[in-house]
Amino acid sequence: MRFTEHEMTTALQGAVRAGLAEDPDEAKAAWEELDRFTRFQTLTLIGDQVLPVLVGLPDVTVEPGTRAEYDDETVAAVAGPLLAAEWDRSQGDGSWDAQPAEDRDAYLDHRVGLVQEVLSHLPPRQDPDALIVPDHL
Repeated sequence: MRFTEHEMTTALQGAVRAGLAEDPDEAKAAWEELDRFTRFQTLTLIGDQVLPVLVGLPDVTVEPGTRAEYDDETVAAVAGPLLAAEWDRSQGDGSWDAQPAEDRDAYLDHRVGLVQEVLSHLPPRQDPDALIVPDHL
């Protein structure tokens, strides 16, 4: 799926803020308290896990004013092979397939939940024929 840089950044920041606090005002305050480098590190950590999945999701038509939505099965179908490859690259002593099924399922469920959290923070798609500058309004 193709997302704009603004959509990706907004979605990642929204997911990180949601992880900092349940109350949006508290989450915003906690985000503002982080220094820029810590924000960068946090966004990079989350981005490394979800961006390959987001890019691998199938293209869907997103009407202006709405956001892209995917069910858990679709996200899992994309995330599963990526997670297995990531695991195999990082673990020298055992492959993904050698892990107990319940562990693989738990890792995959976590990754799907993280991707769904990021997707829930996507801003509504703007109409490309009605350009608004700047695009973050």
